[in-house]
Amino acid sequence: IDKLILHHGPGTPAEVQADVQVAPAPTDASETVDNESPTILTWHSAKIHARGVSEVLLDIPDTDVFCDPRSGGISKLVVEFSEVMDVTSIAAATVAVAGNDANGLPIDLAGVTVTVQVSGDGSQCEITFSPALPDYARYAVHIADVTDLAGNALAGDSDRIFSALEGDIFQDLRVNVADLSLVRLQRTSLISSDDEAQVRADITRDGRVNVTDLSLIRANRGRSLRDIGDPDPHFHPFLERDGMVVVEIESAPPTDGWRLETNLVGYSGEGYYTWRGPNLFNRPGTGMLAYPVRITKPGRYRLSLHNRHDDPDYSKSNDVFVRVDDGLWIKVFSHQRGRWNWDTKQDPDETTAKPPAIYELAAGDHVLYISGRSADFSIDRFHLYLLDVPDPMNLALPQSPRG
Repeated sequence: IDKLILHHGPGTPAEVQADVQVAPAPTDASETVDNESPTILTWHSAKIHARGVSEVLLDIPDTDVFCDPRSGGISKLVVEFSEVMDVTSIAAATVAVAGNDANGLPIDLAGVTVTVQVSGDGSQCEITFSPALPDYARYAVHIADVTDLAGNALAGDSDRIFSALEGDIFQDLRVNVADLSLVRLQRTSLISSDDEAQVRADITRDGRVNVTDLSLIRANRGRSLRDIGDPDPHFHPFLERDGMVVVEIESAPPTDGWRLETNLVGYSGEGYYTWRGPNLFNRPGTGMLAYPVRITKPGRYRLSLHNRHDDPDYSKSNDVFVRVDDGLWIKVFSHQRGRWNWDTKQDPDETTAKPPAIYELAAGDHVLYISGRSADFSIDRFHLYLLDVPDPMNLALPQSPRG
């Protein structure tokens, strides 16, 4: 409607007549299309402090050095997005978390429940861990497959690497005399939630900084995470299928001492690893490689390494250390030399019995670790399989899918 004309009827004063012009709507009007991807603005570690201080957030910058010194591990993260997000796209499945303990080993987080809840106006989410991610460890958290209201996918940096180390006030990934000095400087009967130094010094989260916090630092003095590698939130397990797991050795990044090589033909995949570190006959755990596997069919699984060594003496340069989960490190060796082979035996106690490497595996997630022992020993891939699997050492088998 662009015009209304009102006419007077019989007996109506003429001055009532009106000619009303209605401004037309713009002919080129169109809705604004949102093509801009959302990003993450901030990450915070949240913990509750007593004495009415309530929940206090510590900013986690994108520097990989943040460490929460407060007791109780990591229980809650608060993530702020650049715009309102689609609530239906944000769930526990969109959050990946991984951790390395003080020995640099992956932490089994299968028992930790992750809950994600959108808060505020929809541009913020809270990630809760129950129980909390353990203290004295390093973590990586990654968010993926979330969108804004227009369906635009998250862009930019979407993860954080951080640590939990009770007492590391100084934030240098260790607990020492510097932390004691900082706590003494921050002594107070009631902390301010706006004072980050006081918040970090309130290790016990009782709302004050006193001798109790000093005692915790003394108890943890000497702890360090400075030499712990960054965990991989994409540390997805290799999936067992029909009693078989196939893993290329190079699927894990080479650690100190291992070298990716390709000059010895007959390998599969992109290459093989050779231990170029020193002989470590009594020092398992050096140059450790970690391979997660997920078992659905429990039973007795045999390990076969596709390996090679070229020492003229078949008993030299022919072994590594292997362990599964928290088991003992055991020497695993081959007596075939000069060619790629599957000969794989254990030497559990230096006796004359040299059994095959067999492990009793329950259904669920496990980690197989390999560490250097003898210089110049090469590994191409390994097969882990139930004893009744046909043709288990077929080199043409593809690598197992990852969960």
